[in-house]
Amino acid sequence: ALNFVGHVAIRGGSILFTTSKFNSKGYVQNAAFECGEYSVINFNPESLLDSQKKLMPDCIFMIGANGPRPGELPPVLVWAAENNIPTCGLVDTDCNPSLISYPIPGNDDDGAVADLILEWAAKIVNEGKQIRNSVSKLYAAHDSSRLDGKNSRDTTIDAVEMDVVAALKKTFEIREQLVQDYRVSEAERAAKAESETKDIKSEKP
Repeated sequence: ALNFVGHVAIRGGSILFTTSKFNSKGYVQNAAFECGEYSVINFNPESLLDSQKKLMPDCIFMIGANGPRPGELPPVLVWAAENNIPTCGLVDTDCNPSLISYPIPGNDDDGAVADLILEWAAKIVNEGKQIRNSVSKLYAAHDSSRLDGKNSRDTTIDAVEMDVVAALKKTFEIREQLVQDYRVSEAERAAKAESETKDIKSEKP
């Protein structure tokens, strides 16, 4: 579940944090604030404005998959299924885990458990954003320097087949390649300057 959330963050997607548990509302809002994402409490799709309906999240991270009454589904889960939005969430034994795209088994009535899960979710979202920003800057630097004579236009990472660790490794590989290209360019520039200096000296009477 966290790996998937990290992928969403790397690709620049938006994440909606929500819960159906009263004792988890504060934790949900805090997690969304920590990673600069969105949160909603007491979700009601019928009260959404037209502009809000067009701004659908790329992922929903929820605590608890219980509806207002036993046997009922929470409105946010139904809305996610209708709009083909993947979900990650903490599910207890009284929830159907098959209703969540990426379920996390645990006690959704325990605030400490919810706080721990949400803390890790916020952390992985922030790490994903940092990876995206780092790679974008590296590509931008590569484009501006054009050390290899090529024009790199693709400023995104195909994160579908990469987990967060692989993305970090890819970031370091790109950084190392840029450093090596810069060293080669500087060596060539120094050699050219030295050659020009020798030519000038040889031309003097």
